[in-house]
Amino acid sequence: MKPMTVAQLEIARTKTFENAAGLLADAELLLANQRYARAYSLGVLASEEASTVAKLFSTTVNVLLDRKIDWRRLDKELRSHVAKLRHFDTLAMVHGFRGPDAPEDHVERMTDDRAAKGLDVGKQDGFYVRINEGLTFAPVDRITRERAEEILVMVRATIEFHGALNQLAPPGRTEEWVSRPGVREDLLKTQSGADD
Repeated sequence: MKPMTVAQLEIARTKTFENAAGLLADAELLLANQRYARAYSLGVLASEEASTVAKLFSTTVNVLLDRKIDWRRLDKELRSHVAKLRHFDTLAMVHGFRGPDAPEDHVERMTDDRAAKGLDVGKQDGFYVRINEGLTFAPVDRITRERAEEILVMVRATIEFHGALNQLAPPGRTEEWVSRPGVREDLLKTQSGADD
């Protein structure tokens, strides 16, 4: 990935946020119509987009703080389903959610890919018939209403968080927000580097 300007990052963040919200809305329609497997899969796709929004915001802030950005690594993370789902699981943990495959220990959870890989497999289970060792499972056999509801609650909370963040630091005005008295200094103390 070539280095991006703040304006390009803000456009990407806006479009990705809108797509995440749209995927969530579609998933909620499917859930309301008892299409649980597809609702779950779209919910996982929305979670991937929500984690991309967070990564784009963090990168924008780091560019504004004149931090070095590993653009190649960022590109790889934005293309990796597991990396995005690992990041989403971390965001979900902040909101107090823990999926069935997530380790209970918070430190282990942030470095363990089981939850992310479980979400990725579940996303596929919602779309495809799985044939394994002579057994055949349709999406409706693998994804329950409760499982679909759980992912949508987590995604909704994450998207609402990003919506609130958009109010605080609106796309196109993040530089203004970072420049406010005390904000830059606080971010330099607390905001993690681009390689996190």
